[in-house]
Amino acid sequence: AGGPGARPAVDPSPAGPAWWERARAEGNIGRYLLSAAATLLIVLAAVSLVALTWESIPDGVKIGSLALAALALVGAGTRLAVTRPGQRVAAATLTGTGGALGFVAVISGVLLDGLVPARPAFGLMALWGLVLLLLSRLTRQVFTAVVSMVGALVTMGFASLHALAHPELALTEWLLIELYALVLAATCALLAGTARQMRWAAWYPVIGVTTTAFAALAAPSRGPLGSTDLVPAALALVVVAIALLHAQVLQAGVLLWNHGWRNVVGWDWAVVQGVTVIVTVVSMERMMPSGQPHGRWTVALLVLAVQIVAGAAVLVGRWPQGWRPRPLVALLVGIAVVGTVLLGVEPRAAALLALAVALPVWGLAREGLVWAVLITGAGSAGILLACNQDRPALVSALAAGLVMLAACPLCEAVLPDTADPRARAERRTALRA
Repeated sequence: AGGPGARPAVDPSPAGPAWWERARAEGNIGRYLLSAAATLLIVLAAVSLVALTWESIPDGVKIGSLALAALALVGAGTRLAVTRPGQRVAAATLTGTGGALGFVAVISGVLLDGLVPARPAFGLMALWGLVLLLLSRLTRQVFTAVVSMVGALVTMGFASLHALAHPELALTEWLLIELYALVLAATCALLAGTARQMRWAAWYPVIGVTTTAFAALAAPSRGPLGSTDLVPAALALVVVAIALLHAQVLQAGVLLWNHGWRNVVGWDWAVVQGVTVIVTVVSMERMMPSGQPHGRWTVALLVLAVQIVAGAAVLVGRWPQGWRPRPLVALLVGIAVVGTVLLGVEPRAAALLALAVALPVWGLAREGLVWAVLITGAGSAGILLACNQDRPALVSALAAGLVMLAACPLCEAVLPDTADPRARAERRTALRA
């Protein structure tokens, strides 16, 4: 009512400004960029100072000074963030600088004629990274978590380079890297679940995805996969890394979707599928010297099984409305690439590939994407053309064609109804095709 004493109408569902508008208005982006630049400059200055006076300083004093400085800066930054929340940028600068100096101290100890042995150094860096990750939750500073992630990548790269220099320790080093990635994944998952009021909590699983992907790509697999005795253990580590990666991106995608970062969802799954394909191809290539003819297609077969389980989890779980199509599209592309690689070495796996493709296609059809039904015919034709070498391969290809043929009416049956005449006409044309 428009009387003189009436209050103005209020929008019942006010839409706040977008995140980039808030960040630009508050100046947070510039502040954190300056914080990152200050951290980098301080670290470079410390490294330069140590390099200039390297010979005149005892080794113990060098490492001890850097370690004490790292602990002091991290402690001061944590205290400042807890006692004075308004000084978060300054606190993030202190904790980020101290965190980086901690990794510099450990690596310097390894480079100084083995003052710190390689194995304890790996453990120290892993422990320091976990401490920084926990402190980021305590202080609600995503910048500290990013420093922890960078430190984790440095730690894994350090272990990988050490394993390349000592091939006899490659499997042990790879196992340590996988264990570190698993601990980081569990920590990030717990932090994301307990920090729901933190604006950037959704990015904790993304940090875990990044470190796990790096672990899978940088793992020193040349030695274990090239040795006949170590192939089973190496295969298990490959499959564990890929499975952990899919589990992490499943949690990360849902959190990002619920926190409003919906444009990112789908791209995260695409990155994971890219890493999966690279790890699969590289592992198959490195298994050639092992002398096991079944080892190469076993890698692709196990990875395909992980993708099938991930697709089933996307379809069966209770996920947010509208979230499923993007992960399913990325999974479908990943399954198609891994399946094509698998058919190149083992054509008899065509029927399994057809089942793997039919699962996300059925899910996409259930979400209303009519073009997914066309994939059944195209996939059947592609498999038949790829598998015509011998009789077993042709039989498997025919079985795959039957699977695709059976999937087509099932996909049509789950297509949701639509009242839009134009959409119905487009759907009729697509189904005729």
